[in-house]
Amino acid sequence: VIGFSVSGKVLSNALLVKNESVVYSGVARDMKLAVVQTQQWLTDISATRGQDGLNDGFDQAEMNAVSFKEGADKFIEMYEAENNAAQIEKISALQEAYDSFYLEGKEMAKAYIEGGPAAGNKMMAAFDEAVNDISKKIDAFVDEQQKESDDSLANTIASIKILRTSILAVSALAAFLIILLG
Repeated sequence: VIGFSVSGKVLSNALLVKNESVVYSGVARDMKLAVVQTQQWLTDISATRGQDGLNDGFDQAEMNAVSFKEGADKFIEMYEAENNAAQIEKISALQEAYDSFYLEGKEMAKAYIEGGPAAGNKMMAAFDEAVNDISKKIDAFVDEQQKESDDSLANTIASIKILRTSILAVSALAAFLIILLG
């Protein structure tokens, strides 16, 4: 009974790690990568000013924006299923920070294309501020997801240790009773 009970806990912890913690930790890292890639593409297009056929940065930035949104939507779906309003609020704030960052970056890139460095440089400070804001928020979010994954794995390991100890104790007790009865 003890073994069955503890093994059930081990199984549920392992499934949580497999189906949620590891998966969503990866989604969070993908969202962070989308932020970095968006920044890179918008900065690249600003530097090249879209000349000589180098204007695909907007398309690439948009693909990363879609990737970020898909990741955020996965988290919202999970948090809605868990009725976790606080986390929904956090992910919504993260999405708002990303949208602001993305808008500032597109505006800056357009300013560089249309008005050259003089116009683009005026937009750089606002973009840098938006980059700092989203970077802090996405880093904290990724760290939170990684900690949740680590905690789930630690719980699984702890459950396995309890299972092993229980099996050992029950086996020792059974051996003692067998010897006593013998």
